[in-house]
Amino acid sequence: MSQLWFHVPKPKVNPRLRLFCLSYAGGSSTTYLQFADELPNDVELVAVQLPGRGMRLSEAPYTNLSQLVVDLSSQMKPLLKVPYVIMGHSFGSRLGYELVQYFRQQQWPLPIHFIASGSKAPHYKNTDSPIHQLAEAAFIEKLRSFGGTPDEILNNADFMEMLLPMLRADFAMVENHQSDIKPALDCGLSVFGGVNDEGVPQDKLLDWQLHFSGKVNEIMFDGGHFFIESHKSLVIKAVHEKLEALLVGQDLNAA
Repeated sequence: MSQLWFHVPKPKVNPRLRLFCLSYAGGSSTTYLQFADELPNDVELVAVQLPGRGMRLSEAPYTNLSQLVVDLSSQMKPLLKVPYVIMGHSFGSRLGYELVQYFRQQQWPLPIHFIASGSKAPHYKNTDSPIHQLAEAAFIEKLRSFGGTPDEILNNADFMEMLLPMLRADFAMVENHQSDIKPALDCGLSVFGGVNDEGVPQDKLLDWQLHFSGKVNEIMFDGGHFFIESHKSLVIKAVHEKLEALLVGQDLNAA
């Protein structure tokens, strides 16, 4: 397992289930590390760490989503022999969806469940004015308005100088992404949303069901777009309950 691409805080010798977690634009694997202490014992958390952040800060970030999918897929392939779930928040949901579509093209094992958190369904193109090419001051103020980046980071000029290439690259992929509605994926689906997330209205959250064959399981949390941070304990509880149900189901491949 690549120590560059994957952060596995509690490796398991023989996990019954793997949970791959993908963060939002500008985020990192640290968003999910707290999950490891609260998941069922038979589940191995694999938090994906993309270039340009954390221990990979010196690496060039991806600007092309398709290339990212190909490269990340090659790293994930050896880990797909164990039944698995993919969870993504915001941009991470869309990246996760494109990964699963690529897996299907390659005839690799598909996840038994997909958790789309804080994201409109992937066929919706971004309609907000793009920000990834804004001048530095304007770009930072837009980040501040989203509420996902602490002020102590946004106000640190030296730190922001290091982070800006990654942030711009992530938002370029977000703002340029749109997926056609393809044949439905044959795996379970949960969608998580924020009650006060104005950018992801409930109808566009529920439209993830257009991309999956099963009935959608919807869970709404208090908070805005970054409820995954502000209400993390409740999100972890919901994930735990879903994974526990999958484990109890015995035949994981039928979940």
